[in-house]
Amino acid sequence: MEKPLLLIGVHRDELAFGDRLAGLLGDRCDVLRVDKGLENANPTPDDEFQYRIRHAEMYQQVLQQLHRRTGPVIDIHTGLNESGRCADIYCHSEDFLSCLDHALANRAHGSASEDADIRRLKIVSHETNGSRAPSEQELRPVVWTYIPEIVWRNPRFLYVGIEVFLTAPGAGRQEDHAYARDLVLLCAGCAAQREDRAQLHAPASDGFANCRSGRCGFR
Repeated sequence: MEKPLLLIGVHRDELAFGDRLAGLLGDRCDVLRVDKGLENANPTPDDEFQYRIRHAEMYQQVLQQLHRRTGPVIDIHTGLNESGRCADIYCHSEDFLSCLDHALANRAHGSASEDADIRRLKIVSHETNGSRAPSEQELRPVVWTYIPEIVWRNPRFLYVGIEVFLTAPGAGRQEDHAYARDLVLLCAGCAAQREDRAQLHAPASDGFANCRSGRCGFR
């Protein structure tokens, strides 16, 4: 699998946090840095339409920069929660989110209360708001986004969003960056497992089964 790509700076006031996180991850991730991102203030109802257009245009530019990339794209954001650090991780893939559930339940380090504050959310399109089956609504919290669907449900790469809620505005503290680094690596691990499973179950086109991680065979 290609290295994960860290997308930082889509919102300009989050860029400093992204830079520090990218520094901690080093060569374990590629980085796509947006130098002049969007303002992060919530739009008023009158401004919402224009904000949505600017948001879509920004992600279309990001998509062009990704070319034919197939590794996971991890989009970093920050928010504010003065009562304590926490995080949201969102993705459209239930396989990925289920892997994340297990990984968080089984990881040896990190406090249980801190892990409990990591929400796993499923991205769904705005259009499904009134049409989802009741059983699906009960499975997992969902989130709607201004990000174009071609980005968050792309056939070539897995899109994962991470929003770390800090206790104070700004670029965060060292422990916040370490917390985000661990989440990125956790997500990268689940993305790799998901790809491994997909390749194992993919039909062989040349008579050979997919050959990854030593699992080779002939069909």
